[in-house]
Amino acid sequence: MHAPALAPRSAPRAAAPRASALFATSLLLWGSAQSIDAGELERSAAAWRPGDCLPAELLAYRPRAACLHLPSDSAVVIGGIDNLPLLVALATATGAPEPVVELCLEQALRVAGPARVYAELGRAYRERPELAAEPVHQAAQARAREPHAWVDALYVRTSDLPEPEARALLAALGARLEAGEPLERVYREALGRERGLRGPDAGAERAVVGNLGDLVVSPSKRDAAPYRYAQIPEEHLGALLAAPPGAVLVLAERGRGSTAPGGDRIVLYRVREHYAPASV
Repeated sequence: MHAPALAPRSAPRAAAPRASALFATSLLLWGSAQSIDAGELERSAAAWRPGDCLPAELLAYRPRAACLHLPSDSAVVIGGIDNLPLLVALATATGAPEPVVELCLEQALRVAGPARVYAELGRAYRERPELAAEPVHQAAQARAREPHAWVDALYVRTSDLPEPEARALLAALGARLEAGEPLERVYREALGRERGLRGPDAGAERAVVGNLGDLVVSPSKRDAAPYRYAQIPEEHLGALLAAPPGAVLVLAERGRGSTAPGGDRIVLYRVREHYAPASV
């Protein structure tokens, strides 16, 4: 007796419709992005002055697609604006979508720091009490009641350089920052000097000086989201919130082996601004 013939098994096809859907969505988003001139939006944002009409394209929220990062995405466009009055006007515009408000507030903090931004928001809330009742602005007011530190941060992984030498290197960079040298120049020169490949036979250490950029941190927010994924450890927050403007701190971040490659790292902070809570 012969065993019954088995029907040939067809290969799973679940992935194909999903891939097709993603491709179609990508095309749709790409097509819609073509109708938005990101460069023109940037020029309009730079030229905007109080009293001008707000660009409708900036108030329209365009989220990032799962597989694309378009120059017309709201996070990309708003993340390139350094016009503080425009950012505040967008954040406090009647009917502005919550994601646009949040993006504008985060970018404003990056541009001008917490003291100026919360002062502007407080003025807007006093002039328009109904604005302060909106959930997104209630969240902003709660955050404004926390202490903040606006900091720049560089780091060295201890896997690249032993801790004593990493501390010595960052202390030297910190001394230059305390003397008034721009951080970007200090970082660029350190990167050029330390990042080159220097094997053990070269008789020189191999160090990578990383740049976390600038962050505005408080007890409820220790990261640079949504614009970057940099984050400071909770154990550093107290020292940063207690430090005066201009202070330079070198702190160790332990136990990173399970969450990031490279193990521990030593972090250099330069405090730009310290913000004490006030009534907003």
